[in-house]
Amino acid sequence: MLIAAELVAVTHMFQFNYPSEYLTEAGYPDPTLEFSPGVSPSVLVFCFLIIMFLLNMLPVRQFGQMEYIFGLTKMLFIIMMIILNVILQIIQPVQHGPFWTYNEPYSFGSQNITLPNGVVVGGGGGQLGGMFEAMGSCLFGMIGFETVAITAAENRDLRNEETMKIATRKIVLRIVTLYTLATFTVGLNVPYTYPLIVDNAVISFGYGENCAFLISTVLNRMRSWPYFINDFIIFSATTAGTNGIYNASRTLHALACVPDAWPDWEPIQSFRRRLERTSYGVPHAAVICSWMFGFLGFLAGNPNSQVVSTPLISSPCSLA
Repeated sequence: MLIAAELVAVTHMFQFNYPSEYLTEAGYPDPTLEFSPGVSPSVLVFCFLIIMFLLNMLPVRQFGQMEYIFGLTKMLFIIMMIILNVILQIIQPVQHGPFWTYNEPYSFGSQNITLPNGVVVGGGGGQLGGMFEAMGSCLFGMIGFETVAITAAENRDLRNEETMKIATRKIVLRIVTLYTLATFTVGLNVPYTYPLIVDNAVISFGYGENCAFLISTVLNRMRSWPYFINDFIIFSATTAGTNGIYNASRTLHALACVPDAWPDWEPIQSFRRRLERTSYGVPHAAVICSWMFGFLGFLAGNPNSQVVSTPLISSPCSLA
């Protein structure tokens, strides 16, 4: 379901439209801030679906090199956002005072929790619920650790080298460190009560104007940066969908390598053998089967796609 979710996210980034009333309230120099080419969401889903498929059909060595470059680029982007928000807090283009988002009336921790039905729960129970809700969101945002382990089967010197051991340890440290620093630094410039980041839905697909990094640049009246951040989110969602196909196809290929896991019926076994077959390290049949789930991304063509696709995504998450 990840690839479909990322495709829907891509279409939403192409509908970036920052509300004019919030621009006026922030004193932004331009009356409008939007990026909407007017392309049908279905066309965008089709184009990006083809891109993700072609990337996953690359030989495994080239795919690995490409993913290394993509991962390094995204890590450098997060580091740049951390440095940018620290600089904005120091120079303060809009004077608010030091650590203004962590002082009253916002405070360092949430004082209540708003339930999906709109009921606000305060007191100790509300604070505890808010903390657990934030922890759940943080943990869900860190998914993807398993990608390192999935690549173990394609490591030529797995038994002789400690690359997998080092990678699994360092990837956790890097992601947790960058995630913590990014959350703290962007919180220096965006209060947690800002309307565009408040979302009472259990699972939802946001737009570019819902990104805290983008909001930080708007509140500090910076031009061009909002467009750059929105475009980078498109790039990030595309690479995440590509990784989703990779993870699913390699998992399916691993299952295909275990004949006893499949019914002893010739048509099923014939299909299993096709999934098991590789060329230049790529299980093409497994990639195609995994890629086909991306057609669920065409739900983005419906204005109510969030209502339709949320149960599809929340069910696997609940089972996990």
